Amino acid sequence: MKRPLGIVALLYGCGLLLGEFFQPPLFFLFAASLALAAGGILCRHRRPVLLGALIVFTGGTNLCWRTAILSPHDLRLTLTDAPEQVTVRGTLRESPEDRISVRNGREQIRTVARLQVEALQRDADWRPACGEIMIASPGPLPRDYFAGETVIVSGIIA
Repeated sequence: MKRPLGIVALLYGCGLLLGEFFQPPLFFLFAASLALAAGGILCRHRRPVLLGALIVFTGGTNLCWRTAILSPHDLRLTLTDAPEQVTVRGTLRESPEDRISVRNGREQIRTVARLQVEALQRDADWRPACGEIMIASPGPLPRDYFAGETVIVSGIIA
């Protein structure tokens, strides 16, 4: 067999598609995955079929769990579709990195980073917020910023 994990990848991909199109409840997905795992351990003669189904359910469960709105302070509930001026406080998930591009024959540098948001300020008061955003700023940042550091960023969020 030249590609031993090809079937596993195909089954996992089918689970991702099922999770994307059907969006079953998380409780059902976790319960079904647990039942399939227990069945795969206990039923020796049905193990290949149950493990295949477990891989499909694992793909769907992972996608639904990662995209589900679990917190009442989720940014997808807090923000509108329109861009707005806000200030966010959070922890850098990774060290910022510079991206260099050429436009109209000129080199432009911008810095990008992922931020795990903890609070959001629209007017004067801070409100709890939960989510992850990408930050893009023109020009290079000083090297004082690194992963795990708490920062406050002001700008337009969309």
